[in-house]
Amino acid sequence: MFFKQLHRQTKQDRQENGLYYSSLVIAIMAFYTLLSLPRQDVMLYLRTLESQALSKLFTLIPLIFFCRCLSFFSWSIWLQKRRWSGAESSWDSI
Repeated sequence: MFFKQLHRQTKQDRQENGLYYSSLVIAIMAFYTLLSLPRQDVMLYLRTLESQALSKLFTLIPLIFFCRCLSFFSWSIWLQKRRWSGAESSWDSI
């Protein structure tokens, strides 16, 4: 009985951790892809045509990425506080 319950809990934890780590890997890949954009051949060519627009875009990309990461972090903290406070887990109570 105890081992069945333990097996179910670890299976659920593995699924949750897998989702967490896969989203972490995707976020890191997206971050480095966005950081490498200014050095791509297409972007170097476009920079000769539209230099002001691309310079604005490249200065905004890290800011947007940082704001999005901050919002994800605050959302996860908010969910943890809800879970610790014993609030309902349904979305109807939001």
